[in-house]
Amino acid sequence: MKKLLAGLMAFSLLAWNALPVLAAQSVKIMDVSKDYWAKPEIVEVVADNIMTLDDAGNFYPEDTVQRVEFVKALLKVLSNDNLNVNIKNIFTDVSSSNADYADILRSQQLGLVYGYPDRTFKPQKVMTRSEVQSVISHITKDGAADVAILNNFSDADQVAQWAKRPYAKSLAYGIYVNYPNANELRPNDDLTRAEAAVLLARLKDKIGLVKEEYVGPDLEKVIAIEHLNMKKNAPNHSVKITNKRSIVLSGNVLAVAFTDKFRSEIASAGDNVKFIAPQD
Repeated sequence: MKKLLAGLMAFSLLAWNALPVLAAQSVKIMDVSKDYWAKPEIVEVVADNIMTLDDAGNFYPEDTVQRVEFVKALLKVLSNDNLNVNIKNIFTDVSSSNADYADILRSQQLGLVYGYPDRTFKPQKVMTRSEVQSVISHITKDGAADVAILNNFSDADQVAQWAKRPYAKSLAYGIYVNYPNANELRPNDDLTRAEAAVLLARLKDKIGLVKEEYVGPDLEKVIAIEHLNMKKNAPNHSVKITNKRSIVLSGNVLAVAFTDKFRSEIASAGDNVKFIAPQD
């Protein structure tokens, strides 16, 4: 019985996806219903502090996204929101007294979202879906992108010439949004906060596709996948090796022993239990 309980507890305590799930469950968003189309991605970006709520817990999913708002969120996805700024400000409409001054310069330094030829950045200008797809295409690794993929959508003719290849690339990578009609891209529509959440969550989940020069040095990166074989019929045998740690993925079953006497009749869910594993 003890071995069974130990195995079950180790299974849950060592789950790779346990912490994100628990964090997501603790996020309460007042203006996003449980069946809202982008609810999972909104919860994810809020839980990861990529996008924020107001003091009342509202996300405002249908509001549009300004250039500076997208820059701030993108810097967080890339773990470059604390990048040291070592360039001069070239923008006539951005001053050092601006609360977002450093983030705008970080974007310029990295080459994420560029300014305009007249030396303005236009921080409050609303971004279109095409503009955001262009940014995502710009920072992701080069790959074959056949613009013919656009023909799968009924409004392909509305994609501007400059946006065709960026759109094709982001479609190939699966980092795009086409809600509410799966057959439409609506490239010239203003981007909403819900749509931004979807794009940022997908970019975060596929961070390995981002070019190295745009990713912060502290970002955790997967180096390899190794395997455990302690239990033949376990649901999973994988261990994710990153530049910071080794992560036993959910579904692994480990042989463990209690460090202290365990009494199952008085144990409760949420109790802290310490184990010893016979193997490192």
